[in-house]
Amino acid sequence: MRASLFDVSNDRRSQLLGIKLRALIAEHLRDEAAAAGLDSIGTAAFPSGASLVLADGAWVLIDGPADRSLGGALAWALRQGASSLDLVAEPERSARRKRRRLDRIQPGGCG
Repeated sequence: MRASLFDVSNDRRSQLLGIKLRALIAEHLRDEAAAAGLDSIGTAAFPSGASLVLADGAWVLIDGPADRSLGGALAWALRQGASSLDLVAEPERSARRKRRRLDRIQPGGCG
């Protein structure tokens, strides 16, 4: 049975998100020994991103709306026996647009 193009692109995206998660964790830890060990830790597929367990802490990268993924991330972390959860997500575009609009409003002005 041949894999469809959709399956291949999903597998590739999952791999890329796993690489991104490991890079973000390494940057956050700023510990070369811990960062070097990340390469040997496999990431798990997560419905909207990637995840892994490091020591006793779970890390989840959300690729999409984070507010809809928190419950799933917590459930995944609990199933892994993690004692903590670090959730990595980008600010949503709409929130950034709102922030930009607010930055343009001048104090004391009419808009």
